[in-house]
Amino acid sequence: MKKNRVLVVILILSIICNLFLSYGIVILNDACRKWENMLIKHVRESNGIENKLNLRIEKLENISEKKDSIIVILTNKSNTLSD
Repeated sequence: MKKNRVLVVILILSIICNLFLSYGIVILNDACRKWENMLIKHVRESNGIENKLNLRIEKLENISEKKDSIIVILTNKSNTLSD
């Protein structure tokens, strides 16, 4: 009889422990998903900012190239006028 009671108590305790463990795993899983979503959002925002900066750099380079070509044209015209 005593053995049966001990086995029942052990069974009940193991069920309770398994419930707590499974509940803890669910909580950890949810927390990991939230962190993953936050990181994905941060990476997307960072990539968006990087893309905007790259576009601005390209625009500045285009403006610089246009400025250089205008200077060359003006220099050529001034040389032809002075001749």
